[in-house]
Formats: sequence, C-alpha cells, structure tokens
Amino acid sequence: MKSQPAVTLPLPPAWPWYSEETADRVRRRVLAGDVFAFGRDPAVHRLEQWAREYFGVSHALAVSSGTAALWTAFHSLGLGPGDEVLVPTYTFHATATPLFLLGASPVLYDCDPLTARADVRDLESRITASTKAIGVTHMFGLPADMEAVSRIARARGIPVVEDAAQAHGATVGGRKTGTLGTVGCLSLGGQKMISGGMGGLLITDDSDVYQRALTMGHAHERALEELPPDSRWRAPAETGFGGNLRMHPLSAELALEHCASLDERIRVRTSVLEGLSDRLSRFPFLVPPQTPAGCTRGGWYGYKVVYRPELLSGMPVPEFVDLLKRQALRVARPSTRPLHQTWPFQNRDLGLPGYDPHGSRPVYIDADLPQATELYSHTIGFPDKHLHVPADDLLDQYAEGIARVADYALYRRERKD
Repeated sequence: MKSQPAVTLPLPPAWPWYSEETADRVRRRVLAGDVFAFGRDPAVHRLEQWAREYFGVSHALAVSSGTAALWTAFHSLGLGPGDEVLVPTYTFHATATPLFLLGASPVLYDCDPLTARADVRDLESRITASTKAIGVTHMFGLPADMEAVSRIARARGIPVVEDAAQAHGATVGGRKTGTLGTVGCLSLGGQKMISGGMGGLLITDDSDVYQRALTMGHAHERALEELPPDSRWRAPAETGFGGNLRMHPLSAELALEHCASLDERIRVRTSVLEGLSDRLSRFPFLVPPQTPAGCTRGGWYGYKVVYRPELLSGMPVPEFVDLLKRQALRVARPSTRPLHQTWPFQNRDLGLPGYDPHGSRPVYIDADLPQATELYSHTIGFPDKHLHVPADDLLDQYAEGIARVADYALYRRERKD
C-alpha cells in the first residue's frame, strides 16, 4: 500500500457544542450562587415542559442520568426480589444493572444478527411466570420492533420499559421512541444529541408511575408540591426511598440549548451518515447500518458496521482494523461488550443483599446468546461523534482508505495463490 495514508483531512469537532449565550447564562448563575434548587428549578421546569410537548406525553421527569431514569422506571413499576425482567444482552450496561439495586433478576435475550435489534422470538421464549417487565433498547438509534414487543407484553399484562438513550428523535410509524411502552428513559449525558454533560429524562403517560418516580428521586419539596392530596405516594414522599436523583440546574441549562435545534441537527446528521453508508455500500465485505421501512434513527448514536471477513480473503477483524488505522481512518472495535460477556452476568455471587450465590439467577456463556456474540465480534465503529456536519471530502478519503485495504487483501491473496 502507499506510504502516505489515504485520510489527510482532520475530523470535524466532536459533539457537543454550546453557544456563547448558553455559556454566559451558566456563568451568571454560577457567579450568583444559583446552582441548586430544593424544588423544581426554572431551567429543569423548562426542560420538562419541552419534553412533554416534543414527545406528546403527560409526564416528564428530569433526573441526574439515563441510568437514574432507568432505575427510577424499574422502581416505579414495583419491581423487586424474585422478579425477572427481560433485557437485551446487546445494550449499554445501565439497561440492566439498576435491577441489581432493586434485588430483581435481569434475564438476557438475544439480538438480530445484523441490526442489533431485539430478537423478538428469543425474547418471547425466555418469558416465565416470574417475568414482571420487558426492557428494550433502541440500539444505535434503531427502534426495536415495538409492535411485536407490545403485542407480547399486552398478552401477558406486563409493562415495557424503553431505553431510548441512544435514539433521541427516532420514530416508528411517526411515533417517537420513548413513547411506545409504559415508560421511556433517555440519557442527556456525554455526547448524546441533547447533552447537559450529565442528565436524563423519564417520560410516561402513566400517572402512578410518575408519582412513584417522584418518591424515588425527588423527595420532600418537589414531590409534596406536585402529588395530589389523595395520592397513595404522598405520605412516603416526605422522606422518599433513598434516591437523590435530581438533575443539576446547570445541566438543564446546557441541555435546553440542544432541544430547540434537535430536529434540524437530526436532519443534517442523517444526511451525513447516510452519505457514509452510501460510500461503504460499495464494499461487499462491509454492511452499513440497516434501517427498516417505517423507522427513523433520530440522532444515530453510534455508527457501527458489520465486517464480513469471508468476503475479503478471510482477513481477520483485528488485522482489518489495524490496516484501516494505518490509512488514518478513526475506526475501532466497540467498547461496550454484550452483557453476557461481563462479570455480573457470568457470576451468581454478586456480593449484594438478596442475591443467593447458590440461587437460580441465570448466568450465561457465549453459546446462550450466539447472535449477539457473533455480531459483536464482527462490528467496527466509525467516528460518528465527529460527524454532525457535512464532511464529504473526509468521507471520500475514508472510502479511498478502505479501497486501498481491499486492494492489498486481493494482492496478498493473488501472491499466495
């Protein structure tokens, strides 16, 4: 291959960005010492109002993180010891790990071998009499098959918790993810399309779920301000159940800037990443993200490609990634492994109250969830956090770098033959 790498252009700045106006607003609050609120802070109030309107839901609760939103959601459904909750193995760990804090048992199900969507047949096969809820993740922004999941849940009278942390603004049949189950959870942290650095949202139309959520993380002032006099959760709201999960007001100030521009930024980002997909589609050994008809990916959190080594002279994944990096492509193997490959899901003794090391809580090996195992082993991530603005020249260079690696693989095979 040529000594000069194919990619010479720099990546655009990584998301998130903030305006001078937002920086000034935060600065004024800091200088005034206006950095906490015992009740509902005005910025938090505006953020929750935006969420109710944008998602078309009755209730929105700002919390300290997406993980806190999931913990609150599971708590609000009354889950506890002895309860099983179905969750995908191919997801971020926080989709499942808050269940350990409640004493409940996550039961993992497999994913589609190409898209990482929930394998609905495998999900249904793992339901038992102890199953009390279903968790789904809209992985990499792609909505799960919520029609099938909802049908299964309705038939058994069990609630559905949506982890929409990676799918801001994604839709199914025109309906936004987070509104398709009993309760939806979003992360507003890190490099999400709406980011306050840290933060999360719980959204729901279920008043009882919302009221119970207030007791989990917003005890005393705010909960007592909002709960109706006849609410069964008003008495415990005075002390709550031990979770101080409020969103920080400065996080809300930061997140608010991104709310107004969300749909326009989704439009631009979709165009950029679809342009990347068009370029990658030229190479038969790469499968770009697949989006079924009737769905949109919203913010496309994560851009992952499936590599098929059998179509590139059998070149192993690590070697292929290394050669791409030599062409100065910013690519990498995914950092988040399927849950069944992590310690809590391979060991019964968690060292937590309520978990019997000799009990029946399921633990897993790769063969138990073969499709996620295979998909993860052949997935390659592209630098999507930098691809929020048009970058045609850069993407052309990425395509050139991949073509060079493909030519090298062909040359090496011919010499070998």
